[in-house]
Amino acid sequence: MDHKFIDMPQVKKPEPPAFIGNIVTAIVAAPKKKHYRMLHVLCAAGGLRLGEALGIDIKNISPDGSTIKICQKVWRSKIQDFLKTKNGKREIDLHSSVAAMLKDFIGERNQGLLFQSRNCKPLSQSNILRRSLHPIPSGVTQIRPCRVS
Repeated sequence: MDHKFIDMPQVKKPEPPAFIGNIVTAIVAAPKKKHYRMLHVLCAAGGLRLGEALGIDIKNISPDGSTIKICQKVWRSKIQDFLKTKNGKREIDLHSSVAAMLKDFIGERNQGLLFQSRNCKPLSQSNILRRSLHPIPSGVTQIRPCRVS
């Protein structure tokens, strides 16, 4: 690619920002409410976008909680049966400790969204940001490069 021709700076060895382990642990531990903690754990453990996590239907979770089918998302508190990319439709395998936590979170429920309001509606992304993520102290969430060897 001719970077000079299109007047674009060339980036050598780009490294995507990543959270290191203790920061992820602090983010997951920060919320007082169980559903926010579970949401943060699933996003971190499964590499889920927030909208994908909010769109998880209980019927798409394996009985032991170890596998989740991602086939819909929530955008602006509405369920959409399509995902951001073609490859977004997938199955996520969870670590046994996360699966146990998920199974406990689901309890006796066997239908509906995993994360829903009292009225059985999808949760609002903006409310989650305002109530759960933004209150986390900024020193905890600073992005630091994480090298993968």
